[in-house]
Amino acid sequence: MKKSLVSCIVILVLAAGCTGGNRAAQQPPPPPANLSNPTGFPLYAGSRILVAKGFKQVINANNSANGVLAQGNGTYAGTEVIASAPAGFGALQTWLHDAYAKPPAGFRPSTDRTLNSGSDSAKTIGLDGRGFQSTRDGKQTTLLVVVMDPSKVNARLGPALSLIGRYRSMPQFMRDPVDKQVKSQTGFSVTEMLQPDSPIGLALGALNEFSHNNQRAILMIDAHKV
Repeated sequence: MKKSLVSCIVILVLAAGCTGGNRAAQQPPPPPANLSNPTGFPLYAGSRILVAKGFKQVINANNSANGVLAQGNGTYAGTEVIASAPAGFGALQTWLHDAYAKPPAGFRPSTDRTLNSGSDSAKTIGLDGRGFQSTRDGKQTTLLVVVMDPSKVNARLGPALSLIGRYRSMPQFMRDPVDKQVKSQTGFSVTEMLQPDSPIGLALGALNEFSHNNQRAILMIDAHKV
């Protein structure tokens, strides 16, 4: 597994409140009608937005910043979008790769390896990601787009989710063996799953939105320095 898949920051894991195995058991409220896409990145045709909201995140010297928050210390503002898509995972992968090869107007591909999935093992669990950049009002904005098969991700990583809530309160010497055990079972350590803004973290944060339907997902998060 290539480390680049899980090395960038994902705010959505924390903002969405991923606290363990009980997330998948909760039924999300129905989304408001006619939500707009604040990222400006065109979704797959026929997709339906379930969540669209903004966030702010402060990065300081104690944070390991990369990915969408890679412009140094300071305050970042951004948006996150979760959408269901009427297509299979393979079709969504093709759509994403085509968009990366020929980005929509106003976007350009990011060469940041922490945003671009390159791991075959990650794709086997049902997710793939690509990074993009744009300039808005003179400010550089970085966007992560992830396509996901929620049922496959949940089947592969579900047994590890119950450990996440307890993991956060463990001292480091107790975390290390848990990391090794979970990584041997899933291919990802709990530490990697909790890193803000990685494809894995983004996927885990969004799983609850798909616990009661069988559609695939498009997940997007962007940020710029304020």
